[in-house]
Amino acid sequence: MKALNTFLKRNFLFGASFLFAALLCFQACDKYELPELIILQEQKDESEEQEQEQEQEQEQEQEQEQEQPLPIIEGQFPTVFAGDSIVLYYPNNHLILDGLKSFDSLGVFDYTWRKIAGPPYYTIISEKSSKTDIYHLVMGTYLFEITVQDTSFKIYKDTIKVVIKEPEYCGDIKRVPIDIKLLEIGELGKAREYVAITTLGSKIFIAGGRHPDSKKVDIYDVLTETSSIIELGTARSNITAIAAGNKVFFAGGLVSVFDGWAYSAVDDIDIYDINTDTVSSGHLNTEGSGMAAAAVGDKVLFVGGIDNSSTANERKGTAEMYSLLTNEWTTAKLSQGKSDGHIALVYGDKAYFAGGYENRDKILIYDNSTGVWSVEEMYENKSQLSGIAVDGKMYLAGGYTENPDLFYLSNLVEIKDLNSGISSYTCLSQPSINGQAIAYDNKIIVIAKHKSEGQHQGNQSTIEIYDPSGDIWYNATIDVHIEYIFNYNETLYTISTKTGKIIISKLEIR
Repeated sequence: MKALNTFLKRNFLFGASFLFAALLCFQACDKYELPELIILQEQKDESEEQEQEQEQEQEQEQEQEQEQPLPIIEGQFPTVFAGDSIVLYYPNNHLILDGLKSFDSLGVFDYTWRKIAGPPYYTIISEKSSKTDIYHLVMGTYLFEITVQDTSFKIYKDTIKVVIKEPEYCGDIKRVPIDIKLLEIGELGKAREYVAITTLGSKIFIAGGRHPDSKKVDIYDVLTETSSIIELGTARSNITAIAAGNKVFFAGGLVSVFDGWAYSAVDDIDIYDINTDTVSSGHLNTEGSGMAAAAVGDKVLFVGGIDNSSTANERKGTAEMYSLLTNEWTTAKLSQGKSDGHIALVYGDKAYFAGGYENRDKILIYDNSTGVWSVEEMYENKSQLSGIAVDGKMYLAGGYTENPDLFYLSNLVEIKDLNSGISSYTCLSQPSINGQAIAYDNKIIVIAKHKSEGQHQGNQSTIEIYDPSGDIWYNATIDVHIEYIFNYNETLYTISTKTGKIIISKLEIR
């Protein structure tokens, strides 16, 4: 206890001495510089303030970085890629678009393909898939767009250019654009599907139709610009119509059964006499639709077609012939069947039946002077083509071509010399199906229809005019689906549809 007291006393005296010295020092501060101890203290305080400011600045920078979006880095964060540009040569008109290189770290929720530019003819098989086939393209430049949506519902887009060039076999063809104009001169009744159209003199005949089946035949005279109506014996569609002499023939066709769920071929034939303004009705030897008809010499021929047999089609191997002199019918058996999709042409004493769904590359030839049938071949097998025979040459244009590994609409025009049998070739500017060809002003006019089998079909027709003397094509496209064209007294007339009506127009080429 005594030792503790002694320790406290000594320390107290030491402490008191230190305080006294400090007091003397502070008194001297009024006249002299701050002692080193105070300076060190202030430096420490400043250093702490600087550290606090730096910490505050770092916190602010971190907050700003959190508010800013993450940078998009290709291949890691949201990217969309429709693919590199594609160039194909028709008839290669099928391709695959692949958007699988599109990536999003959050996960892709939805893909959508669509066409944003180019011709109206195409078919997208899988619009909502990352990978899709595209079919039925025609010559021209397309732009297809892919839209990718991620799981946060953000949308990214990219496009791919697809160029379909003319077939390499078409070579360098001189094409000249022209202007055309349709001048309406008449309007008939309600437009009907699957009608038959033919002409006799200045009169147009539009027969039958579907939805519902029709007996109606609209007649329009372009000379007097008047119309009239006659009726067939049986309401039907898909009739084969042809005019010869003073008569118009309406042969075969289809009638709907089971409320339009199916169709049955008929053997009905109606013959209209333009002189007596009467209709007589009879029957073909075999029922049929899809026949091709030609008038050569004193005979009218109905060749091929489809009957109601599910096993043996007798109609496709049959030609029925009507004599304008005796009004009698005869029948011939064909060596090459023609079931449908074939066309009939006439030049001199011969009738030519080309293409079709069967024996596509064969031309059946009937010589009226000898009564003999023969067969020749076409360069390209096809159905639903158009054609005309004039000035010793046969022009076979467009159509649907079927090969073992390729199916396509053709733009090839075969020009076959009817004397030598040698062919040369040229090309329409676009493929055509179910078109029509006529002669006009020493030129060939082809109405090239582009209706395809795809889900996207255009409502256009292309007028293609070929000048054989200069090997030049003139062409124009019009936003009207022209059903038929004919030449009367060097004036061109067309039949088309508009707002559900049948429209008759003059065609002006400028």
